[in-house]
Amino acid sequence: MNARLKGLETMLKSVSNVQSRVDLINQAAWDLRHSDTASALMLCENSIQLAQSSGYLKGLAEAFKIRGYCKWRENDYAAALQDCHQALKLFQDLNDKAGQAATLTTLGNAYYKKGDPQSALESYQKMLELSREIGDRKNEALALNNLGGVYAHLGDYWRALEYHQSSLKIRTAIRDRIGEANSLKHLAMTYGHLGDYKQSITYHERCFALQISLGDKKGAALSLQSLATLYYNIGNYEKSLDYYERALKIKQELGDLQGESYLLNSIGNIYAFLGQYERALEYHQRSLKHQEQLGDKQGESETLLRIGKILSKQQDTERAAEFFQRALTLAEQLKGKNASRTAAPKRSASADFTESDLSSSESAVSERSLDGKTLNTESHSEAVSTALSSERSSTGQATSAEAVTNAQQAFIQETSPLAESSVAHAVTSSETNAASTNSSADLSESVAASPPKRKRGRPTNVPEGITPKKITYYLKNPALEKPLKRLSVETERDLSDLTTEALEDLLKKYGFL
Repeated sequence: MNARLKGLETMLKSVSNVQSRVDLINQAAWDLRHSDTASALMLCENSIQLAQSSGYLKGLAEAFKIRGYCKWRENDYAAALQDCHQALKLFQDLNDKAGQAATLTTLGNAYYKKGDPQSALESYQKMLELSREIGDRKNEALALNNLGGVYAHLGDYWRALEYHQSSLKIRTAIRDRIGEANSLKHLAMTYGHLGDYKQSITYHERCFALQISLGDKKGAALSLQSLATLYYNIGNYEKSLDYYERALKIKQELGDLQGESYLLNSIGNIYAFLGQYERALEYHQRSLKHQEQLGDKQGESETLLRIGKILSKQQDTERAAEFFQRALTLAEQLKGKNASRTAAPKRSASADFTESDLSSSESAVSERSLDGKTLNTESHSEAVSTALSSERSSTGQATSAEAVTNAQQAFIQETSPLAESSVAHAVTSSETNAASTNSSADLSESVAASPPKRKRGRPTNVPEGITPKKITYYLKNPALEKPLKRLSVETERDLSDLTTEALEDLLKKYGFL
């Protein structure tokens, strides 16, 4: 039994009043909602029974609200919505506007995670109105921030900026430093989505400085990662590496091996991109050791693949084939496990743009979502199988070099360094984030058995009367010079050989269009 439960047990022995007992149990459940959700749910059940038997409606409403919050944390959105609606009805009957506003926060979060942004907006809007009505500036700022988050999720970034700026203004005025850092993070991310990297960097730096002053190392590491991403995206690789190294140092201080492994791979990816293969191998090997220690089989498979690609570029074809084979073995194991595993409740695939309640620190956005693109285990194993099976030709065994070449073609999307577009808005420590998985097909185009001949660069799906863009429109566009160079390196192909449609698809897939 943890200390909080022991303390509750001691207090309950000296309290006979039923309402007071319900209040004590509810408070303990709320205190444990993050650290021990299972115990919090158990306490809620006890509180609900006691409140119902005694007719204590306020205590019952609080218990439903807390249980709804815990169910939301456990990704059981249907149950969370049911409990929150019961709590909301009770608070409305009691004319408890503060209780209504608090319940609407979780209600909006549950709708958002369930994939219903419109209902989330309605809940947050009602929360905003109630908070203003009762003069609760802290919850008003929270509602504004969450509204901005949903609009950002919907792609309405300019409206999102308005809400986040309003939230920041309030949080600064009331000296809500934790909330202020969160608003700065959201503004930085929104400007990043708009392509305004200068403003994004400014807000990330302000957020980082505030997190350091608050002692929020976990949040500070995330800000450094985001800054590293931005500098990579604008081509300042030296600064990008510096920020990654600083983030890595904090992760080491925190003892976060998982976070270390992702950062080591991100740094290795940049060195590989710069052609510094020995340094890249050093970082990937360090990452691989952490992943082996953690039992992170998917991470191992991805890192083995990265190492194989680098070795192939160094013309070490035998070792490259060895690493590809190890990646395949792990991928097949993962594929088998995923096929037999009973499906568990998942969070929505949408990015986390909202907050729940304001806790003492900013939680980590799922770091696998930060570290480039996550592999789909089925397509991953199939691609490796294709690469390695090519070692055999119709007359016998093919060379290792041919196998490596095919493996490179199969994995051209794999070694992308951390991309800003994949970074979700930060959330408070009450949220557990699911990794954003990109299960889209490889960037390489699969060739049909007898494809119709097409003229390079001339799209076929342009409506009558519209002059189609020629491929030179993109290839000679100064604004796309760096993105095109990056795509060319990562896909290991001459982009001028693509059709206009294929090039547009690539640019869109990587977030440049």
